[in-house]
Amino acid sequence: MAADKAREGDEEAAAEPLLTPTQDEHSASTGQQDQRRLSTDSAERTVPVIKTPGGSLLQEVQRQGVLAGPLIVNLMLNYSLSIISLSFVGHIGTAALAAAAMSTTVYSATGKLVLMGLAGALDTQASQAFGSGNFAALPVILQRCVYFLLLHCAPLTVAFMSVPAVLRALGQEAQLCNMVAVYTLGLLPSLWLDAINRPLNRILVAQRITMPQMCISGIVALLHLAGNYLFIHVFNFGYRGAAYAMSLANLNNLLLTGAYVVLAGKQNRVWGVLTAAAFKDWVPFARLAYPSCLMKCVESWSFSLMTLVAGLLPDPDSAVAAIAVAFNLYGILFMAFVSVSIAVTVRVGNALGAGQAGQARLAANAAAVSTPLIWAVVAVILIEPHTQALLLSVFTNGQDAELLSRMRRLLYLVVVLELFDGAQTVMQGVIQGSGSPMRQ
Repeated sequence: MAADKAREGDEEAAAEPLLTPTQDEHSASTGQQDQRRLSTDSAERTVPVIKTPGGSLLQEVQRQGVLAGPLIVNLMLNYSLSIISLSFVGHIGTAALAAAAMSTTVYSATGKLVLMGLAGALDTQASQAFGSGNFAALPVILQRCVYFLLLHCAPLTVAFMSVPAVLRALGQEAQLCNMVAVYTLGLLPSLWLDAINRPLNRILVAQRITMPQMCISGIVALLHLAGNYLFIHVFNFGYRGAAYAMSLANLNNLLLTGAYVVLAGKQNRVWGVLTAAAFKDWVPFARLAYPSCLMKCVESWSFSLMTLVAGLLPDPDSAVAAIAVAFNLYGILFMAFVSVSIAVTVRVGNALGAGQAGQARLAANAAAVSTPLIWAVVAVILIEPHTQALLLSVFTNGQDAELLSRMRRLLYLVVVLELFDGAQTVMQGVIQGSGSPMRQ
């Protein structure tokens, strides 16, 4: 796949950056001495950190590992927020776990994943802008992405809140539908917060900043443990308290990331000042965003459909809980491949922005080499009896033998899915970094 990508464009085409500063983006920095200096001073535009050094395939694998390592921890910790909530709910009862798992799955499919895909346009534009030294464009790209995502949150909210009614129309049990409706309402603020959180984190990653997000995610995860306990057991909200804790965790993430940007003095390269330029050039942004979103969503939607269909099986609580837990484990381990995908997007985008087509090809090949090694580790975690038992104990008290049996069988399917889906996701990162998501 990396070789195919390398053949898609010749040296001359690849060496030209996709993103060039528009008149609006330059005018947005008028009156800001620091941003004018960053965008015009030739010494700044060729600062060594932007240039992507050459080297061997092994050296490139190591460079991507340095970038992807904190990202893996960051994304796994973020994904673990739903795991933590489900583990608390799972000890309340199977019915509560089924409702929370179904709501979380639908939220991920109709909200979180859609926003993640749409934000792919920011990954492409910001990484190439940073690689070319066009720092003044970064705040404009961030603001445009936030407005773009917030605009999509309105229809996503309608779709998200209509899920319980759809479930009733499909013949799901009335009690399960009612519980899903309550949990869904508690998750709703997370959707709108994610529309700001995701671009904010991605604009930092495009500048090769990953360690602070990892530390912030660790803090948020610890606070989330406390939040679940307080909302569920102290405030006596029951299973719906886990949804409230999720929304609070997203708010904490946003506040802590914003605090880091301010304390580190990076405002000029992150959000800058509000500018009308962010409301322009939406068509090129959309041309990158929608194909990226489609690539990420189609497969996940099939998983979500399986969870909904499981509710029509005999013993629906056990069936839904088993398949939802399996796919949540799939999701958290899949973050390793997503991290490599983001890392190669940044490396390819930075290289193309700096006019280094050969280095972009080397980055693509390095990502392809890393993929099977990551899968081998994931497969051992899911299949080895001791780690498998440890993972399943997080979601259940071990008293439902049928539920445990179903979960174990599904984990073998998850191992196969991780291999093919992981390879596909990593190669999508290569395509996204090149600014060519429609060529897949």
